[in-house]
Amino acid sequence: MSLHLWLIRHAESTWNAAGKMQGQQAHPPLTALGRWQACQIATRLADAPLDALYTSDLRRTTETAEMIGAQLELELRPDARLREHGLGEAEGLLWNLTELLERWPFLREKHAQGESLHAHIPGAEPHAAFLTRVVAAFEAIHAAHPTGHVAVVSHGGVFRSYLSHLMGAPSYPGLRFGNGAISRIELHDPPLWANILYLNDTCHVQNPPEFDQLQGSVSSSIEGA
Repeated sequence: MSLHLWLIRHAESTWNAAGKMQGQQAHPPLTALGRWQACQIATRLADAPLDALYTSDLRRTTETAEMIGAQLELELRPDARLREHGLGEAEGLLWNLTELLERWPFLREKHAQGESLHAHIPGAEPHAAFLTRVVAAFEAIHAAHPTGHVAVVSHGGVFRSYLSHLMGAPSYPGLRFGNGAISRIELHDPPLWANILYLNDTCHVQNPPEFDQLQGSVSSSIEGA
């Protein structure tokens, strides 16, 4: 038996466009480009044999998922466990490594060791707690859908941590997902093992209309998501 998971990173939000670190406390909406991206995702998935649609309960994910749900006539299933990593005092700051290291000098050592800085920012959600809730969310989805096809609209950090968990490895800071990216994995049970079919497919959100470029959409791949 196997379950196919369609992992969809949310479309561009206003904070993505501004280069801000989002986390989970603020609820910025999608930009005009983001709404176009969400529409393109929905079109891309129009013929996908999806049985259910799960989403993080944050605004940027639910707005993305709503367009997908409308296209496929699927009800949204929000789950707070699919929220992005809580970034504490960094939420709302510009994603600028130099400024972060100046603000919190103790992060220099973590950065030099190749560690992700997110979990070490004051007030940030501990990585172990983040991973525990993310894995619990996906295990619940797998238990509810042992077979079939399920879409999950969430965040880059969520997918990075979950895939690292499946591979039995520490989280990879360099594993990135663009806004609107689709990744697919196949979960087999028993015993649980995963087949990664593809990662970070953004072909459907390339070449946006020119009017969206006027919105200042500059960082669709920023991972403060």
